[in-house]
Amino acid sequence: MPDFPTGARISPSSSKVIWLTDQTTPFTPVSIYGSGSLDFLFVLSQSNSYRVVVTIDNQVVVDSTFDELSSLPEEVHNVAAWYDSEYGKYLLYLSDFSFSRNIKIDIIHTTSQLTIDIVFSKVDVMV
Repeated sequence: MPDFPTGARISPSSSKVIWLTDQTTPFTPVSIYGSGSLDFLFVLSQSNSYRVVVTIDNQVVVDSTFDELSSLPEEVHNVAAWYDSEYGKYLLYLSDFSFSRNIKIDIIHTTSQLTIDIVFSKVDVMV
């Protein structure tokens, strides 16, 4: 058992798992009020013609197209975007975003409306 200092409190959390299929843009796969952290968000699509807007505590922290996210340096560990030529799909992965009041993630098409194949996410919220 860990040795916690006297008076230390551990806040219990509840996990919210989100699994969506065949979602037409624009849509909001994550909209959570409270404090917690985005464990991960995984997006699978046949197109890269979309942008992701992540708003944390009413401040936009990410507002980028798939292509912009895919060109980030490897040192950025909590965002990855790539094309999988074996399956012919575009994949986006976000992780480790903490929030105190709320988190919202929007997926918006950049050209014409498109369908996102799968969105899978896990968010831990303090209770």
